[in-house]
Formats: sequence, structure tokens, C-alpha cells
Amino acid sequence: MKSTWFVLFIVVVLSSCVVAQPEPLISWVQFYGDGCWGANDEPESFARTHDGGFVFCGTTWRFLGGQSQIWLSRTDSMGNLLWEQGYGTGFVHALHMLVMTDGSFVIGGSGSSDGSPYTHYCLLKTDSTGSQIFWRFYEQTGMLANPWGLVQTPDGGFALAGHDSGDMCLLKTDSIGMLQWIRHYDLGGAETANSLLLTHDGGFLLTGNREPYDTSRLDWLAVRTDSVGDTLWTRITQDPGGANRSAGTARELLDGGLIVIGVDQNSTRIGLTHIATDGSLLWYRTISLPDSNIGSGMFEVLDDGLIMAGSARGGYNGAPPIACLAKADLNGIMLWHRTFQLRDYSSAGAVFSMPDGSFVMGGLVRCVTPDLVLPPDAYLLRTGPDGNPVDNHIVSIPHTFTLSAYPNPFNPTTRISFELPKTEPVTLSIFNLQGRLAETLLDKTCEAGKHEITFDGAALPSGVYFARVTTPSFIQTEKLLLLK
Repeated sequence: MKSTWFVLFIVVVLSSCVVAQPEPLISWVQFYGDGCWGANDEPESFARTHDGGFVFCGTTWRFLGGQSQIWLSRTDSMGNLLWEQGYGTGFVHALHMLVMTDGSFVIGGSGSSDGSPYTHYCLLKTDSTGSQIFWRFYEQTGMLANPWGLVQTPDGGFALAGHDSGDMCLLKTDSIGMLQWIRHYDLGGAETANSLLLTHDGGFLLTGNREPYDTSRLDWLAVRTDSVGDTLWTRITQDPGGANRSAGTARELLDGGLIVIGVDQNSTRIGLTHIATDGSLLWYRTISLPDSNIGSGMFEVLDDGLIMAGSARGGYNGAPPIACLAKADLNGIMLWHRTFQLRDYSSAGAVFSMPDGSFVMGGLVRCVTPDLVLPPDAYLLRTGPDGNPVDNHIVSIPHTFTLSAYPNPFNPTTRISFELPKTEPVTLSIFNLQGRLAETLLDKTCEAGKHEITFDGAALPSGVYFARVTTPSFIQTEKLLLLK
């Protein structure tokens, strides 16, 4: 998931003469993909659907035996998977998406129409059920071009922004994806746009970074254009100590000024910038957490502060990042932050403020062994209004049964995990290669959700074993390898 991926929203709360009884807050987490030892399922962009559910896009290698496809998945309001779909064959990637007023989806990404590794900007539109409406590839962009920003324009068309051949690039299409124009911005280095904003006058703000030709550092970069992509002003800021800075998502204020959020100090702090309508810098501030730092994520402005989701890096000891949710006031003073251990490695790329005051985060998870970083999956997680799980407990609600063991191979212990879609009696047994029972680890009724049992093979010889879960509705077996 891209390291500088941010968004802000202005949330307006209106009162009503009829007060509905709120639904109880239920914390949950849902995972999507092929599991720790399966294919790559890498999410990039999340959005809300008009029926209160969620949709996300990314890249999957699961459906075509190792070839990459654009991955689109839709869920209900509790994160239960409704459907998922793969598009294309080989070297196609989804990077950003929009939900249209008619419920259709538009995805900006990179790829090639002939499956070659030389990728260009592309635009895919589907209906609300995932059926393809059109898919355009823009070979006018150079090889290895990636668009990280996507907006709909007032004329019903679309604009994509990212990098192309070392320059920041802005591409405009009509409503059916036919190319209208392309602009490139060379500012004395290798430039990229991490985000794209449509301004009130129909122009654009591209925010990202520049790597000057004479140094390896990254500078904060913003380019303001008119509606046809001609430059109105450019703003570049550098860290006095030579550390990396990068701009993420921007939002326009009521006075026409701009708030831009990015990363500072080599992605260990949040950089918050206020820019006037003419591009002059009003102030620049950095925000850091007390014991860890947000290095990436999505941001939303509430009426009482700023909510941020990203990855807490846990200091500088090389530990894998974990998902993080934090809230600050509008002056950048931290109010609270929460971390969530989801598998061994997790990061958040989205946060949504729900009508009941709770938050839903979306992002990427991985399992990690001492020797391997395993393929990623996607997740959605809901918290209470203060970022904590309701009743200090997050419930995993699987839609299918799963069984896995980690680590595997192991010596002498491994964690056997299984998820139940409903409450029922469960027996978990270990058998050797000859089919003889070695040990019964569990024999009782278990509730729906995730369960984990430690298997200690210290008294057993090295070899192949099988973990078998038996319930009234299914039987599943997982191969284990004990190496001493």
C-alpha cells in the first residue's frame, strides 16, 4: 500500500425533529483474501456505498494462477462480503476508486491492454454489481506510469493524477473515458502526485513530492492549475535537515484556502500545512504520537478535530508496523491514539466516521515469519467513538469456515486458528502420518468467530502431522510439519 495515501472530509451534522433509536455499537473485524499462505490480495482504495456498506479495490493474484488483476470487492454495513471480482490479465493494478451517484464504480489504475509489463494509466468503470461498463488504457502516458489520484469533473468526466516518465502528470477524460488532454509538470526533479483535489472553480490541486536531480531527498510539492491543467502556482517546501517530506491529500476550506496532510521526518511524523488561495504558506506543523508514529494512512476532519488512520511503527527497532487510529484537535494537539494488532503486520489506508460516532478502518494485513513476509490480505475494522472496541472486545465475524496454523513448519509449538460462521460443537485433533490419534486439543461447543489453540509437539518426533477440525456441518484438515 502506498506510503503517502491520505484523504480529508468535511463532515456536517444536521439535527432532526425526529430522533431515531441508535443501533447498539458492535465492534468487528473482517478479513478478505486468501489467508496467510495464499495468493497476494493487496487493497489500495476504500469507499462507502450508498446503502451503508463498503467497497474497496486493489490488486489480486488469486484468480488467474499468479497473474495480477484489478480486485474489486463489495460488503454490507457489517463488512460481510457480498461479492468480489477480478478484471484483466497480467500487470494491471487498481490504485484509487470513486462511487458514483448511480451506484456504479470508477477505478483508476495502471496496466496494459496487451498484458505487457509496460503499464500506462487506465480507467475502469463497472455497474453496482461489478459488471464492466468500459475500460480505457492511455498509451499516451509513458511506460511504468501510475495514477494515485482520481476525481470526477463538473462536466461528468474524470481526471487522473500521478507520475509519468519522471514528471507529475494530469490526464483528463470525458464521461466515457475518452482522452481529452494530458499535462506534465517538470519542476527540476522526479515528481509524483500522491493525491488530486478538484477545487471550487473547476481547477485542480496536485499534491505529492519531488526528488531533485542533485539529491536523494524528497521535497513537499503542490501544484495548482486551472480547469485545463495550466499552472497557476507551485509550492515546494524542504526539510531544513534534509529529511524526506511528502504531501498527501488536500481539502479546500470555506475561505478558499487549503489544508494538506502528508508525512515529515522520513515518514515518522504527520505534516499538516495550511495554504492561502494564492499558494502562500500560512503555517506548517508536525504531529507525532507519544510512543509510535503514523507513517501512512487516511484522514478525516470532524467538527471537533482530526481523525487519522495509518500504521504505528513502534519506534525504530525494525518491528513490523501495526494499524493505528488517532485523534487530534484542529490545532494538531494529540487527544488519543489506539493500535490494533491484526496478524503480524498491519496498516490502515482508510477511516470513515459513521453516523453513530463510531469509526471504520480499512487496510492491509500480513503474516510474517523469521524468514518470510507472506502475501497480504485486506481487512475492515469497526471501533467505538473513542477508538476502543466496544466492551474492549473486537469480534471477528467470518462468512466461511477457515483453518490455519502458524508458524508451519514449527518447533516445537504452533498456533492453530479456526473461524466459525456459527456456534456449534467442535473437536480439534492431531493425527500422525499413519492416521493414529496423537492428541485431542479441543472438544466443546464454540461460539461463532475466531479461536486459537496452541499445539505443543515437544513430546512427539519430527514428521508430518494433521490438524483436523470436526463439527456437525464440516470437517477440515491442515497439514503440519514438525522439525526438530
